[in-house]
Amino acid sequence: MHDNQEVPKAAGIDDPQHLASFVHEVEHPEVGSVPNYVGRFRDFEELIRSLANRLNLGRTLSETLTRHSLMSELASNLTVMVIGTGHGAFPRHWYMSRVREQISIAPQDLEQDIVLTDDHVVSLVFALTARTQGNDLSTKAIEQSLDRGVFLTFNPASGTLEESALHKALRQTFEDVQFLRRFDAATAYPEWDSLILKDIHASWPGRPHPFRVNGFYIASALAYYDRVENVFNGHLALCRVLLGVSEELQPYRRQPGTPLGKPEEQKLRAEHLSVAQMAFFIQNNIWPFGTRIPVEVFGKTREEQVKKIADNMCSKLTKAGIDVSPRSDTLKSIAEEFLDRHTVSFGEGTEHLQSE
Repeated sequence: MHDNQEVPKAAGIDDPQHLASFVHEVEHPEVGSVPNYVGRFRDFEELIRSLANRLNLGRTLSETLTRHSLMSELASNLTVMVIGTGHGAFPRHWYMSRVREQISIAPQDLEQDIVLTDDHVVSLVFALTARTQGNDLSTKAIEQSLDRGVFLTFNPASGTLEESALHKALRQTFEDVQFLRRFDAATAYPEWDSLILKDIHASWPGRPHPFRVNGFYIASALAYYDRVENVFNGHLALCRVLLGVSEELQPYRRQPGTPLGKPEEQKLRAEHLSVAQMAFFIQNNIWPFGTRIPVEVFGKTREEQVKKIADNMCSKLTKAGIDVSPRSDTLKSIAEEFLDRHTVSFGEGTEHLQSE
């Protein structure tokens, strides 16, 4: 203890213990509504950033109001996603985390029954009873902030608007909520959660014995966990920034888009077009948003493409009473010219957008 007091004394502090007691008292006020005004800084620049954030320095009235609306909406959504314990709270879907970690499922397992342990069954019951659904969450403030571009920054060098980290996080969180809503609205097995709970209720008496549940129902449960976990973590990261707890947006682990493994994940990602990709296709006149057709429509190799187009032309000419071979040099030449003039590689120029 004596050694720890040497530095404060050298800095002119007569009673280090009294100072430490005072700091602890301010950091942990007895009244819960009293804010914590103590902050720790590595350098003067970090101190300036913290003061600017807490005092709204350099912000327009529009941004200040937007931040207030966002914080209110995000906090309200979090209250829907958690269960209070009197002294704290925990996420409703948290019970399923062990199930998600311990059960893996592949596409071929969807039509088979999956055997669950008693722990898994209990976890599912707690997690699926009064589970959070996408329509339980509000996104009005998020949508308004994105539409108004409050958190966009102007790049004078390029003359373009660019996304700030906060804008990107808001867009990602909005997409995650929409993803959860689409999942809840799926029509293939719309009552998968009720069916799982019904099977558990019917099979639980007389245990222990193996509990089996349809593979598709389990895949739905795992997919639900992934989606709601992303929504929860996105909300939490945004709230920490808006409250000034974190000066910068902290990255968080994102769950995959599907519990069926990496190949299915890649397929799912390929099927989803980002806003940036959509803008690229429109700007470059790529079909179906323009007249330039991806070559994959006609085949994956040049030879396949030329043959498919030539065969199609040959069929039409034959129906019109014109006798021509699909191997005709004329048809081949026309097909190649068409490909050169009107088609583009499906991935042309979009590789750098795949991660967005």
